[in-house]
Amino acid sequence: FYLTRLMRECWHDNPSKRVATGRIIRLTSLSSFQSVLTLVPVISKFSLRHACAAVLSPASSVNAGKDQRSSKSNELWVCCDGAKGAEINIFTTNAMAKSDMKFIEGNQVQCMALCGNHIWVGSRPGMDYGVIDIYSAESHKSIHNIKMKEDTISCITCSASTVYCGTMEGNCFAFSKNIKVVKSNKYLCMCVSESAVDGIVATRNHLWVSQTRFIHFLNLETLMLEGSVRHHASIGHLALDASGTTVWSVYLGATTVSAWDVLQGKHNWDIDVIKQLRQIDCKCSEQDAGVTAMTPVLDTVWVGMTSGYILVFHEEQMVTWYCPYMQYVRFLEPIYSGGPCQSEACMVLSGGKEFNTSMIKGLKDHEEKCSDDAEIEESNESGTMILWEAFPAKMLMQMKLVEDNSSDCLLNHQNLQQIVYLGDFKDGTHLLQKGTDMGEEEVENTCTSDTPDSDSLVYPATTGSHRRISAGTDSMLLITQKSSFSQRLKEETEEEEKKDGQKEGAQVKGEEE
Repeated sequence: FYLTRLMRECWHDNPSKRVATGRIIRLTSLSSFQSVLTLVPVISKFSLRHACAAVLSPASSVNAGKDQRSSKSNELWVCCDGAKGAEINIFTTNAMAKSDMKFIEGNQVQCMALCGNHIWVGSRPGMDYGVIDIYSAESHKSIHNIKMKEDTISCITCSASTVYCGTMEGNCFAFSKNIKVVKSNKYLCMCVSESAVDGIVATRNHLWVSQTRFIHFLNLETLMLEGSVRHHASIGHLALDASGTTVWSVYLGATTVSAWDVLQGKHNWDIDVIKQLRQIDCKCSEQDAGVTAMTPVLDTVWVGMTSGYILVFHEEQMVTWYCPYMQYVRFLEPIYSGGPCQSEACMVLSGGKEFNTSMIKGLKDHEEKCSDDAEIEESNESGTMILWEAFPAKMLMQMKLVEDNSSDCLLNHQNLQQIVYLGDFKDGTHLLQKGTDMGEEEVENTCTSDTPDSDSLVYPATTGSHRRISAGTDSMLLITQKSSFSQRLKEETEEEEKKDGQKEGAQVKGEEE
């Protein structure tokens, strides 16, 4: 997205208005520049609310050709709703083009989830009880409609064979993924509590159900209660990470995100979001730090705020951050599939209102474009979606490190090598190669070599699947920064000049003698 606009500036008709090299270095070193794949204004008369990703198997369309299957294999279902009903827009991830639209008249959508090959949508008509609409993720057709007698759906999740629904009335329902069984009106129901079910997620051993300050562990087959744990704060929304070992929880509007161990069912740690946000913006209030969206992605967790910030954490440490919106982040949806470049291992779809046009400063074409988009968005009272490429925590930390030190490390290749090899890290580690740990002498030779070996070249992050730090496939980079790398480089340079001066002085003295 940003690269396209930068290229347009580089090819400006007037050579004097083309981008200077220094600005290219600064722009391309920004983590947001490298992460944003595309930005799409959602044109709708309703307000942007929910999203879910439909990742279809290429084999699901048996009669379609290879190109047709790959172009339809990944879709995004994005809901906008209002007083008159809900509009569900369907986009393809490869071009972010709108392919279809569904309308639910008179209902407001509470939640959506991909369950097998179907999209389950929980909605509510005014103050009446809820409805579940089931659509085919492949054909987009409405398959079935479930009218709840005395419940309103608040959250939906699924396991390999079962769809679970939590309700505002404190009940949990279990439906088969087999639509024929669903149509036969067969299901299980268990009353969990007298208050609303805030979150629900299926792990390997239990169905986790959150209710105020409690997490209840239900049997996946019978929905019988097998245990509970009480937390010191309200729990709310639940989400399982990609490894299936950690459940993340957050009460929407609160400022604390919690991590839970799946096997032991115990609380691991809390993240004080307001403390982290004040490292970026010291003037932010507690209201600015309210969490409005949260999702685990790879080995990180993305947290959306009322202030429009998105903070990315690895365990308890913030590894990077973005500020894409001027208002609160509406949703964060992980997508574990290929995107526009067909090389992305994982992506995140974010939604919000009032896109922050100054997120990438200095890109004129982008700012003009976003200004037009903002006018369109405002006139349609909808929002803006951003498709991000997601990376592991170590790579995100490196990208942020390069961004913070771009004025030094990207001016030439040797400076970048020095930062990677000579950087002083908090835990004393640096670039590790398979089976060996480089000594100081090796590092010095590598950094000062006039013609470095191609296998040891260190590259800044680039686009797609080749966005790596080292050429070796088994190398690993831990880049937790401890001190100023600019100061370290300055000290190294001064030491080298001092040694050179001493050598020259000794040579002169020898010649005089």
